[in-house]
Amino acid sequence: MKAKKSLLIVLTAIMMFAMTGCGSKLGSTLTAKIDKTTPDTAFEALEVERVGSHIFIEKDFCEKRMRESEKKEIMAALAEADKGIDTDVYVYGISESYDKSGYSLVADAYVKGVDVTDAKVRCQCEGGIYTWKSFSGGNYVKPEIDIDTSNVIPAEKIYSKVFDLAKEHEKDMMGFVQEDFQIRGEYTLWYTEGRGLYYFFTINENSSVQVNAITGEITEYYFWNGFIVD
Repeated sequence: MKAKKSLLIVLTAIMMFAMTGCGSKLGSTLTAKIDKTTPDTAFEALEVERVGSHIFIEKDFCEKRMRESEKKEIMAALAEADKGIDTDVYVYGISESYDKSGYSLVADAYVKGVDVTDAKVRCQCEGGIYTWKSFSGGNYVKPEIDIDTSNVIPAEKIYSKVFDLAKEHEKDMMGFVQEDFQIRGEYTLWYTEGRGLYYFFTINENSSVQVNAITGEITEYYFWNGFIVD
């Protein structure tokens, strides 16, 4: 509602200035506000925070998945689950446990700030007790993973390449004509066996670009407007 009111105020101001012969200056100011993003302004690193000693989560983990009223309960559950693991993990999935005594978690191994996508683990809660398991359901075994990040190129060096590719597929992401369409994205560093280190860019929520973090080569991309057509 606040956004609608703000837009109404701006539009009213434009009309008033236009009628008094001062509209051109305000019009140029408004245009500046909706200028499209550039390679330098479109992307930012996904912010991560730590819970306890070994659990890492996206900064807005709770806000994006649950109601605000559940945040305190979820953070307490993560802190409790953290007590039962001795290696770093990145938790990306959460759901209420079967017996409703807590939450079940899904995570990847997290090494040197890198999400190891094929080293998955889960944490089950039964009777309020949190137990870590392998992703297949067996006993949890601490993974032996060492990743060399010394040759990773800074993400800033590939911004232009990713931006230009997204620009080429702007129509695929829009779904409808939108003059002030903005290309925006977050990225994180992933590791997958057989693929090595790569940046995973999530663009405008429904699209993605993957870039080899050593060579800067784009390896995969997917652009979608989010609409499902029957």
